[in-house]
Amino acid sequence: MYRWYRVGQELPVDKADSSSGNGDTYTILSADQSHTGLYTCRGELTERGVQSTVSSAVKLSVLTLPQAELTVQSGWTEVFPTERVTLRCEIQGSSTEWMYRWYRDGQELPVDKADSSSGNGDTYTILSADQSHTGLYSCRGE
Repeated sequence: MYRWYRVGQELPVDKADSSSGNGDTYTILSADQSHTGLYTCRGELTERGVQSTVSSAVKLSVLTLPQAELTVQSGWTEVFPTERVTLRCEIQGSSTEWMYRWYRDGQELPVDKADSSSGNGDTYTILSADQSHTGLYSCRGE
């Protein structure tokens, strides 16, 4: 069986985390910043009283989620019927390839023939604005 340690302290299996039957895997079910640290393990043959040496350490860093920033490329948030409007979503300070989801008044927006989205979805274009496009827009990166 196996024992797990973070920064030298033995990890109990609790509601937040889980361990397999003989403990050879340790799963963090929902990582947060408190899980950051150096992890090690060791094996035990309990019936024989034998313990392995402690494994080499693995450093786990749980980062904060990046902030998405939404802008209207024209700068105008009040538009007239038939105007073209392009919204842009950007994850600040990130070089990772993100895909984006778009929302109006909390409801996800499908990309349909009336509207368009760029390849990775970082821009959302309303080709010809009308009253149905009025609302509070937001975006999320994945």
